[in-house]
Amino acid sequence: MTGRPRLAAGTVEVGALRLHVRTGRPGGACATPALLVPGLGSSSRYLEPLGAELASDRLVVAPDLPGTGRSPRAAGPLSLDELAGTLRRLMERMTGPATVVANSFGCIVAIELALRAPDLVERLVLTSPVLAPRARSPVPLVLRFARAMRHEPPRYLAMVLVDVLRASVPKGWADLRVLLEVPVLERAADLTVPTLVVRGTRDHLVPPPFARRVAARIPRGEFAELDSSHALPFAAPRALADLVRSAGATPGTPR
Repeated sequence: MTGRPRLAAGTVEVGALRLHVRTGRPGGACATPALLVPGLGSSSRYLEPLGAELASDRLVVAPDLPGTGRSPRAAGPLSLDELAGTLRRLMERMTGPATVVANSFGCIVAIELALRAPDLVERLVLTSPVLAPRARSPVPLVLRFARAMRHEPPRYLAMVLVDVLRASVPKGWADLRVLLEVPVLERAADLTVPTLVVRGTRDHLVPPPFARRVAARIPRGEFAELDSSHALPFAAPRALADLVRSAGATPGTPR
């Protein structure tokens, strides 16, 4: 955990939805803003370490998606299109064109956002992107998730437990359906924005070959690894922030 100050919490109206957001603002010159997108059923709390690192030189916005964290649930479960649309409207209101940094399930939403609003996404950073094709059924996914969580910091696990208990059941099922149905590799191949795929070397949820395949499918994709677990924004915030800053300036690991 970084020693930087916590992000400020607040709410913002996005269309008919009210989102809880965490924001960080630098005191001096600003680099490209960053939008942080959390994983399955999680609030943006675990993104705070990365957000605090990045907020030293740029505006950072980290929302709780509808039905998670402190964001009220929508009238019904939101589709992938609707989630991407919600983030697009949030960016139009708060960041303008930005670097979008997503973790785990959030990578699927971020890919959809970049496909639908490439003018707003200057660069994508996909950390621990799920889901490997062979895990496209609930049982292998749950087993792999359980193995992955054994390698996460205890404080992160406590956050996830609170978030899962707080999240709405319809929201959780909707997210799970997205995980099981979206053809991640095919969607990634349609991306036009520069994209960095990052995997933790101790990530037991995302196999190395799959992460490399995601990067290889993206026309302007790069691949990098960090000595970390699945929850990269929490477990390795400083190293990941350095990658975000340098993305595109130097080549990543060959794909």
